[in-house]
Amino acid sequence: MFQIASAGDCLLTTLPDGSGVLLNVQTRRYVAINATGVCVWQALGRGPQSADDLAAVVATRFEVDVETARRDALEFVAALQLERAVIRE
Repeated sequence: MFQIASAGDCLLTTLPDGSGVLLNVQTRRYVAINATGVCVWQALGRGPQSADDLAAVVATRFEVDVETARRDALEFVAALQLERAVIRE
């Protein structure tokens, strides 16, 4: 299960094209994210999510196969773990 590291420490601003900018208040780092990243972040904002949960959300939202969605979601989550924005339970 993956979850946001600390509620309120990361702020998402969505942009008109569906992408966004994530600010980690603790590290003071900005991360530009695409629409898939925004979708995953919003899912994580609803509570802990498994890799399968994230894959289902991405597959449904972007009409891609589940394996592609899983790969993309896990790649994004791994990047956010490096930024200390997401943790794995």
